[in-house]
Amino acid sequence: MLAAFASKDGKFVSQHFGHSPCFYIVEINEESYAWTFAERRENSPPCRFGEHDDQTFADSISLLSDCQVLFVVKVGSYAKAVLQRHNVQVLEMTGFIEDILAGYISYLKKQKERRAHHKH
Repeated sequence: MLAAFASKDGKFVSQHFGHSPCFYIVEINEESYAWTFAERRENSPPCRFGEHDDQTFADSISLLSDCQVLFVVKVGSYAKAVLQRHNVQVLEMTGFIEDILAGYISYLKKQKERRAHHKH
């Protein structure tokens, strides 16, 4: 699975979705839960000076459409709804990417255990 992070430096989630100049993409192995940095994707932020550009907004959504989860400091309700329609879970938080990944992977493991337990 792919996780995206709105970050300027690839270490800390520090960006609002609409202002992020790039997204750092991490691949999480759903069997071993090991993760690796996949790529940095350049973005043209759709929010500038209080204005929103429809084309750059659509481009930002498309840029992340293969990701399953996006971590951002903040996201507007409309952008969040559009991302969710593209099957991208949006989580608002700030912190070091490695710490966020550790917490998210722990959550994924617990979800997998619950599903396995309910099958019996």
